Amino acid sequence: MVQHAGDSLAQSQWAERGRMPFFSLGPDTSREVTYLVRISHARVPFSGGLFLKTQVVASDQEQRAQFFLGGYFGLAALAVFVALANALVYRDRGFGAYAIYVLAMILGQAGITGVGGMLFWPEMPALNNPMTFFMPLLAGALGVWFVRIVATPQQYSTLLDRLAVSIILGLIAVAGIDAVVPSVIGFELSLYLLALSMGVVLLLLGLAIARGDRHSRWIAAGYALIVLGGIFPVARNFGLIQSGFLSEYGLMLGSAMEMPLLFYGLNRRLNEQTETRARARALAVTDPLTGLTSHRRLLTQLQASINRARNGRPFALMVVELANHAALARELGREGAERALVLAASRLRRVVRGTDTVARVGAQHFAVLMDSPCSLDEANAIATHAVAQGLRENEVLPPGASLRFHVALGQLPMVDLDAVATLDMLLAELKAISLDARKTIRVVKR
Repeated sequence: MVQHAGDSLAQSQWAERGRMPFFSLGPDTSREVTYLVRISHARVPFSGGLFLKTQVVASDQEQRAQFFLGGYFGLAALAVFVALANALVYRDRGFGAYAIYVLAMILGQAGITGVGGMLFWPEMPALNNPMTFFMPLLAGALGVWFVRIVATPQQYSTLLDRLAVSIILGLIAVAGIDAVVPSVIGFELSLYLLALSMGVVLLLLGLAIARGDRHSRWIAAGYALIVLGGIFPVARNFGLIQSGFLSEYGLMLGSAMEMPLLFYGLNRRLNEQTETRARARALAVTDPLTGLTSHRRLLTQLQASINRARNGRPFALMVVELANHAALARELGREGAERALVLAASRLRRVVRGTDTVARVGAQHFAVLMDSPCSLDEANAIATHAVAQGLRENEVLPPGASLRFHVALGQLPMVDLDAVATLDMLLAELKAISLDARKTIRVVKR
C-alpha cells in the first residue's frame, strides 16, 4: 500500500487529512512489517523527526495545537480589524501599515503551520508554496515599511532611509522571483535578507528612541520578541538546529506577543498626535496667553452677526483697553504685565452674559461681542460693571495696583461698515480717551 501527503498534493489526496502528514500503519502485530518512508523537498533541508503515535495521542496533541492556533489567528484577526478601523477613522498611516503587516503575517503562518492548506485552500495545493515562502518575505518587507512610517528615518538620515527602502524592494523582488522560479539560491538569499531586515528594523527603532520618541520603545519591544522567536525557524532552515516546538511555533509565539505591544505603541502615538492637532486647532481660534477667542475668530463671528443683523436684529460690540498696561509693564516687568492681561481677561469674563464672546484683539485690547439682541442701555451697564471690576483689589497685582479699563461701545450694525471697519472704528474711539480721563466709556450710536 502506497500513501502520499505533502504540500504539492490537495488534501483529498492525502492519506489522512490534517495540518501535517499522517500515515496509517497496519493493525497486524503478529508479524514484522517493513515500511519505507521517502521525504523530499526541492529546497528546504529536512530536519524533522518521525514519530509513532496512537490515534488517541495524535488526536489529543492536535487538539491542543489547534486550540493554540485558534487563539493566535483570532487575536491576529481582531488586531487587523481594529487597526483598519483606526486607520479609516483617524486616517492614520501607521495603523494602516500595521494592519497590512499583520495580515501578511497571518497568511504566512497559515501556510507554515498547515492551517491554510487544511481549512482555507485544501484543494488548491498551488497556494501552499507562495503562502509558505512568499508571504513571510512580504511580511518582512511590510514590517520594515511599517517601522519606516513610525520611526521616520528620512527626517534625520537619508542614507538609513534609503537602506530601509532598498531592503523593502529587495525582499519583494526576491519573493516574487522565488514564487515564479523556486530555487535553493533564492531560498537562502531570502533568509539572509530577512535576517538583515530584522537588524535594520531594530536599528531604526533604536535611533528613534535615542532621538526621544517614547512610543518607539513599545514597538521596539514588540519587534525584539518576534526577532527572538524568529531565530529558531531561521536556524532550522540553515540546518543549525533540529525541528522542535520552538522552530515550529517560535515565530508565531513572538508574533502573538508582538501584536499587542505594537498596537499599544501605535495607540499612544495616535493619542499624542490627536492632542497635538487639537492644540493646533485651538491655537487657531484662541489666544495662547489668555485663552480668549482669537482676533481672527472674532472677526469671523462679528461679520456673521453683521450679516444677520441687517434683517433688523441689533447687537453690540464693546472694545476694552487696559489703559495702564504700559505702566504695569514698567513697574512689574514683562511677566507682571502678562499676569495683568490674564487677570483682565478673567475680570471681563465675569461681567459678560453666557452668550457673549470675549476676545483679545491686540497687545492690550479686548473685545466683547454681545451677539444676542442687546440694547445700548444693557451694553452700557455691562461696560460700567467691567470698569468697576478692573478697579477691584486682587491678589495678582501688588497692593494698590489695579486694572484701568477704557471702553468704546457701539450698537451694530453700522451703515456700510464690515467687521474689520467696525472694529477699527471702535479702536480709534478708544484713542480719544486720555489716560487720566474721568469718563472712561465712550458710546458710539448708529
